[in-house]
Amino acid sequence: MKSKPQGLVLKKFIKTFRQKKVILAIILVVLIVAVALFLFSQKDSSIKLVLTSEGTRFRANFIFPDKTRRDFERVLGSINVPSVFLDGVEFELESTASSALAFALPVEADLKIGKKEISFSGSHTYPQITKIDFEKFKISSSTNLAIFTQSAKEFIKNSQNLPLEFSGWLDENLNSKKGYYISVFGEDSSILIIFQPEKMDFDRLSNLEFKEVETPPYKKEKFANDTDVHIVKLDDDKNLSVAIFEKDGWVYLIISEGSLQEIIDYYLAENGDSIEFSYSNEGQASFIGWFRNTGNYTATSEFYRLLLGQNLESVKALEKIEEARFSLLGNTFSGLIKFK
Repeated sequence: MKSKPQGLVLKKFIKTFRQKKVILAIILVVLIVAVALFLFSQKDSSIKLVLTSEGTRFRANFIFPDKTRRDFERVLGSINVPSVFLDGVEFELESTASSALAFALPVEADLKIGKKEISFSGSHTYPQITKIDFEKFKISSSTNLAIFTQSAKEFIKNSQNLPLEFSGWLDENLNSKKGYYISVFGEDSSILIIFQPEKMDFDRLSNLEFKEVETPPYKKEKFANDTDVHIVKLDDDKNLSVAIFEKDGWVYLIISEGSLQEIIDYYLAENGDSIEFSYSNEGQASFIGWFRNTGNYTATSEFYRLLLGQNLESVKALEKIEEARFSLLGNTFSGLIKFK
């Protein structure tokens, strides 16, 4: 059996995450964990989760040490969920997501529930998940979602309604052997992609035309440190624009409905508060995700629409999360979810 291309990992994740059945399952899991944190606030509990496939169906089994099962039976009883849930859960996905998940099975994870948080670690068998060097970048402190991935095109196309001409340009130019660093930030949920392409065809970019834009869409301006910034208006009605510039050998691509001037100045002049996107202690990673939803930088409705599309049933559950981290390092993974 042939292994699937590395770039499919993020693509399958997005398609799977946006399915209604998956979203409803997330609501149930978050609700159970939230009640568990409330009931078990004075002690730590741990369980093992094993995900396997049986034909076209999938099954999640829970292994409980000592008296932990009784504790979770109390949790389920408090929210009127049958305790048979703890004997295992079977589910089906649409064909594309099903195929992607089957490649990773079996998946085993150890879950530890502490005070207002749950941590997990485990392994999978998805073939040929490569690790590449992970760099450190300073990004906006208003970031709600930061991602390191080896494929970015599907994320951009799923999150934005881009003109076909610009999407075609991205297909040819959004290529990087050193991965992609993505930040979703600000009240308008602007998107930043940092990558290192082999080439950038700015000549073709300058000749693109869009029916959604009346005036010539392209212009090049000088900003801080005499940096050339390529700006393209994508949609007049949405005030959607893209800015592209180079800094320290990396290309910064920003898609925003807000003020590009402020965003460009922020990254070129390094003015304003920032956070460091640095997560892997090993120096290499396959995929890293970091969700931040706290303080002055609580996720907005625009952010949830970008992430979930029209399936907004799980927003209330996600609003209960303060921070979530996920790290995929080859065939092992780990993560942490903190609750408010």
